[in-house]
Amino acid sequence: MREYIRPYLSKRAIFFIFVIIIIMLGYFTGRITGSALLSRFLTGKKMNSFLIYTPADHYFEIYRLINSGNELDRLSGYYSLPGSGLIDEEFFLERFKFEVIPAARQTIVWLLGQSGERETVKRIFNDIYDKSEPGVKQEILDAVKRMGAEAYSEFIKKHPDKPGISRPEGKYIYN
Repeated sequence: MREYIRPYLSKRAIFFIFVIIIIMLGYFTGRITGSALLSRFLTGKKMNSFLIYTPADHYFEIYRLINSGNELDRLSGYYSLPGSGLIDEEFFLERFKFEVIPAARQTIVWLLGQSGERETVKRIFNDIYDKSEPGVKQEILDAVKRMGAEAYSEFIKKHPDKPGISRPEGKYIYN
């Protein structure tokens, strides 16, 4: 009678399924934790992340470039961030205030435009627009345009008839 009663899954199959589940849990836990630690490392919020995680050399290089005293090195560091997906809006708002040269400020605006946090970025753009140089204003407008027609028209309503505002039809108004 015993030979007719067989379990649906053998012990090997159960062990194999268990191993697959453990591997998947480890992978997803590592992805979530690793990206959080990496973004904190690059923005300087948590330097002790080295105790549990060793980032690749290019993240060290990005960190070095972003914190360099040389404006051109900082620009290189900013341009290398969108591919990593590590854009902290509040950190770059502080960096925007720190930067002196318009090219670096324009790059930070471009970088913020690449962020997925649209509401935070729109708030930041509304805060910095009136105090910015014309080139930076145009970069802000371009970034808001990429967010969609609704975001652009809302932004234009808050900042009407300022120098350099481009209207949707492509004409520029200069006072």
